[in-house]
Amino acid sequence: MDAISATEHYAKLQRMYLNAEANRYYAPMMRVEQSRCEISIDVRSDFFHSAGAIHGSVCFKLLDDSAYFAAASLDPKNHLVTTQFTIYFVRQVNRGTLRSVGSVLYRTGRITVAEAKAFDYKDRLVATGSGTFIPSQSLLSERVGYV
Repeated sequence: MDAISATEHYAKLQRMYLNAEANRYYAPMMRVEQSRCEISIDVRSDFFHSAGAIHGSVCFKLLDDSAYFAAASLDPKNHLVTTQFTIYFVRQVNRGTLRSVGSVLYRTGRITVAEAKAFDYKDRLVATGSGTFIPSQSLLSERVGYV
């Protein structure tokens, strides 16, 4: 990290994420560190599909977000974009806390590959996913909530 410390970068990423409009509904908790991000949400019935468990979109969001911010932890200049993400569901969740842990697997040039694993309140694997992330033309700034 050049202009700012790694600790300051992680704190700004956390604020950017937690203040995003999309996260008001989910009320997540988040922690970012080098090459790693952990996000958790409390499971609520308004996340459920008709069979009484969280909809896959909720799990996908946590997996993509935690992998994304693990990748973003390594880039203090650019807002990244997800270019591809693959997810595998293992079990349903209908109570407790859903926690996703993202980590960087590989980084070269402009491409970062990161994975994420989601766990239920008993720490059982719920889903896993991996994706590729590249810098966008948008820089990290106050305009995108990086404060």
